[in-house]
Amino acid sequence: MKKIILLLLFFSFFLTSCESEEDGITYTTPDYITGKWNFSKIGSINSQSIVIYQDYPNTQTCESDNLILNADGTYEINDFSLQGTNCVSTAQTGNFILFNKDITVSYTENNILVTKSYTVISLTYQEMIIVTTNASGQSIFYKLIR
Repeated sequence: MKKIILLLLFFSFFLTSCESEEDGITYTTPDYITGKWNFSKIGSINSQSIVIYQDYPNTQTCESDNLILNADGTYEINDFSLQGTNCVSTAQTGNFILFNKDITVSYTENNILVTKSYTVISLTYQEMIIVTTNASGQSIFYKLIR
């Protein structure tokens, strides 16, 4: 009986002492969501339940409308338009939270806190597709590219 107990103790010590160590290596997952995203396409669902995309209505002579998501949880949406011969940006700034596939943005408009939700449908380093619901309940899809 003593031999069995000693044998079990020996193997338990052997197994715990042979655990692998990571030698100080830190593994990080690439953060694909942060950065500058340019609006490329806008889409909606047709009567056959297929998403149909069209070019996003950017002002051709101006910079593309864009979304900037920062690592500190702040964001900025820039909407460029042509006023005379000048490109003018209307910026909306606020905070965002990413939880699973949902991005919730919050900003203040006329001293009222406004929140909007977007769901990430697809995300690669070069392209992100998000969807939201407009005031009439229709799903609106956006393709954004870097």
